Amino acid sequence: MLAPPCDTMFNARDSSPGRAVAARPWETIGSGSRQGVGMNFDKQRRLVERLLERTRAGELVWQESIRPDVFQAAFQNSSVQIKSVDDGRFTEFHVSIIDAIGRIVDDFGRDGLDRDSPRQPGSWSRVLEELYALARRSALRADDAIDSILAEIE
Repeated sequence: MLAPPCDTMFNARDSSPGRAVAARPWETIGSGSRQGVGMNFDKQRRLVERLLERTRAGELVWQESIRPDVFQAAFQNSSVQIKSVDDGRFTEFHVSIIDAIGRIVDDFGRDGLDRDSPRQPGSWSRVLEELYALARRSALRADDAIDSILAEIE
């Protein structure tokens, strides 16, 4: 079963059965960036590396979200989103893992990935930026648009 579209999030504190409400990022379930202080991010680093490899190879299909600057890839029991967060000074990228019922079970960015990483500090920011750019190109079918334009002008 494919995970549902990732644009509805649920508030884990709302005990009303079947009632969906917008979740705030800090109310994510699991080892999100606000809850994961001191945790090991090895799995998340491995996940980002594999997502990047598969996206570079064109083996992973990304889709647009209904939210601007958010792109998602669906898997059998979950989905992954990558989003751009601009605070006015600089842009950061965050990855969210969404379970089969639409809950954010993990959310992380460069801070978590950089923590205790064997890579040079700050390198995960560039990795997430590349993953975001490739996910966006895939979702928006940029290569198809370029091919179409080239076919008309050559």
